[in-house]
Amino acid sequence: MKSNPSILQSYNPYKYWWKALGVLLLLYTFTVGLLTPLKTGITDVSPAGLHTGQEVTLAVKGYNSFYTKNKEQLRAWLKMDVDKALAAKRIEVVNDRELKLTFALPPYLPYDQKVKDFTLLIDSPADGTSVYPGAVSVTQDSVAPQLGEAAWHNDEIANLHEKEAMTFPFRNILGETIRNTYFHVPLWFSMFILFVSAVVFSIKYLRRFEVRNDQMAAALTNAGIVYG
Repeated sequence: MKSNPSILQSYNPYKYWWKALGVLLLLYTFTVGLLTPLKTGITDVSPAGLHTGQEVTLAVKGYNSFYTKNKEQLRAWLKMDVDKALAAKRIEVVNDRELKLTFALPPYLPYDQKVKDFTLLIDSPADGTSVYPGAVSVTQDSVAPQLGEAAWHNDEIANLHEKEAMTFPFRNILGETIRNTYFHVPLWFSMFILFVSAVVFSIKYLRRFEVRNDQMAAALTNAGIVYG
């Protein structure tokens, strides 16, 4: 069987370069989306309920943490608000994922509520700074803001470390599922563009009743549903 010279001459291997580029971009997207680690975080703190006037030890579980590295430089605070925080008296490193933090709570809080939530912060040269909002709730037997101000010893939160690496942010309620946003957001924007284009072609069809515009509107709508 003889080949047609005209077909061979008209064949251009670079005509559909955009298809190869699309495959490469998808491979890059899946690789980066699945292999990029999450930022160091805190998954659990116990006990979650504390009382004033006690020395308490918190068992902390980290995520993607390396507490055994630079363990002498670990710092931790219970933060009440933007101005007030308590530093940990003692930090015991159990392993890379577990810590025991000891805090001395004053007999009163400088706050006019019986129960106050505290945020836990852990700072490490190896992992950067991890934050757990509302980690513990502290209950005071008597509400006396003036006595609390007198008894409170504030520990400044300063010179925090930042880990220089490309990571996904860590969110306690999401964990690894935060990776979904890496794929969900571009798909959502693509869906939005497809639906808007479908509306444009629908308007064109209603103005001139050209079948091609109706077909384009239907095709774009179907593609948008798949993306959604």
